[in-house]
Amino acid sequence: MAGLVELGRRAGASLVTVAPVVAQAWRRSARQARLARHIRMIDVRSTGLVEARAAGKLVARAGTSDVVDALLALAARGTRC
Repeated sequence: MAGLVELGRRAGASLVTVAPVVAQAWRRSARQARLARHIRMIDVRSTGLVEARAAGKLVARAGTSDVVDALLALAARGTRC
């Protein structure tokens, strides 16, 4: 993960994630220091009702069940999320 963030930063890429992804990764351990350092370089977007509905629709169309992945996919696509 750290290598990918650094590679993206060097390439000038727009790095984006959604708050639920951070929640899935955040745990009590020494690794959080690295995550905290790298998260500053990433646009962490909040999720609300509009995003939740869009993610639900995407999950239904894709026939999957992971709404966090759907939220991230929408954010990466630039869809309001």
